[in-house]
Amino acid sequence: MFIFSIFHRIIKKDLKIYLLIITFLLLFWILLRFLKYWFTESMTFENRILWYLYYIPLCIIPPTFFVLASSLQPKHEKTIWYILLSYLPGLILCILVLTNDLHFLAFSFTPDGYQHEIVYYLVVGWIFLTLLSAVIILFITCPIQKSKKLSWIPFSVIIIGGIFILFNFFYNDFFKSPDTITFVCITLLESLIEVGLIPSNKNYKDYFEVSNLNAFLTDVNGKVIYRSKGAIEISENQKTEGKVQPVFLDENIRLSSKKLHGGYIYWFENLKEINTINRELNEVNIQLEDENDLLEEENDIRQKEATLREQKRLYDSLFEQVKDKLERLKEKLESPVDVEKTLRTCSFEVACIKRRENLLLLCEKEEKLSSQELSYSIKEILDYLTLAYIPCSFVDRGSCRLQAKDLFALYCSIEEGLESCQDSLLGCLVQTEYRDHLFSLRIALEGAEFSLKETESIIVSKEKEENMVYYILSVKGEDL
Repeated sequence: MFIFSIFHRIIKKDLKIYLLIITFLLLFWILLRFLKYWFTESMTFENRILWYLYYIPLCIIPPTFFVLASSLQPKHEKTIWYILLSYLPGLILCILVLTNDLHFLAFSFTPDGYQHEIVYYLVVGWIFLTLLSAVIILFITCPIQKSKKLSWIPFSVIIIGGIFILFNFFYNDFFKSPDTITFVCITLLESLIEVGLIPSNKNYKDYFEVSNLNAFLTDVNGKVIYRSKGAIEISENQKTEGKVQPVFLDENIRLSSKKLHGGYIYWFENLKEINTINRELNEVNIQLEDENDLLEEENDIRQKEATLREQKRLYDSLFEQVKDKLERLKEKLESPVDVEKTLRTCSFEVACIKRRENLLLLCEKEEKLSSQELSYSIKEILDYLTLAYIPCSFVDRGSCRLQAKDLFALYCSIEEGLESCQDSLLGCLVQTEYRDHLFSLRIALEGAEFSLKETESIIVSKEKEENMVYYILSVKGEDL
């Protein structure tokens, strides 16, 4: 019956295993006693061997009990070395008893019977000290004060058991050792379980009632089996609804459930603190959203200001580029000598201003530009120059990518040159060419000439034949 009660009462797996080992060793001892007294004669070889085998359970039960007690210590690691060291003294003593016929250190024999020797007393002392140490460890590691107050019961069992064993030592015919020690061991284990030094599922109902779980257990029909003191009374409808989904009994109390084997568990959660935190978080989120809106508006204003500053800088730069030209245009239009010629000349200069501004804006955005931009600009100003009765022609023989500053410098050179000599100019031919990573701007003028300056990146060459002047402006380019 004690074995079946272990399966029912002990939940922890390793504790159950240790207790079963102790119990089966006690049964093994009773079996040896039965064989010794019923199937062998006194002091025969077979009788002595069965007698020596008594000490297998006697030497294995105490370390098993000690390992059981140690396993209940907090943060205890049951390593294989710890277990082996716990069993080592018992194994050595057991071997000495089993080999007693070789050395007679446990028992010596006389014609009148036998005598106890030193190994026997070592076994008895080791058993008593190991069991006492195990009970002390259980007392120290037990977290329940009520169980500690009742610990005098197992200690009394040890003392009374020791008295029985001593009495049996002097009056061997009154008790048999296996019966006495088996009774003491079972009584000791039962007392440890009953007082709570060895954890069991006894009084779980009381533990559940006094716990702070705020829960109750029901059977499959909804009948309450166990209820904690903090559990709230609810209606049958709330129970039924709680099986399907969590139910809010009020703003802060939530009822949840879980199906178990044979019924349901319902528990209550107080969400007051969580709701308070959520409200505070919502308030913080609203404040953050307002601050984010302000930051976005501030960033928009800063971006607009930056855009306006950049536009102003570009307009100022453009104005500096064309300020002198606009002044000359104003003077020409205010006092024209030949209205038609003045209008044609002014149209050419307006085209030059427009193209200069367009290229300047492109150069602000990109570091490199296609030479086609230069070609479009030159072709347009030559078209307007043709309207002033000056024959002009443009030929494009290849495109490439140029540094923006070089492209703008090439345009400014030809624009300023044509503006300076347009009164004496009889004809103009402009040709662009790209070959072997070199971009060339060739200019041929009839009846006029102008001066060009070299820069770090632009090479200028000039040739003159009778009434013709030839210019070549060269700069490094890249393939498109």
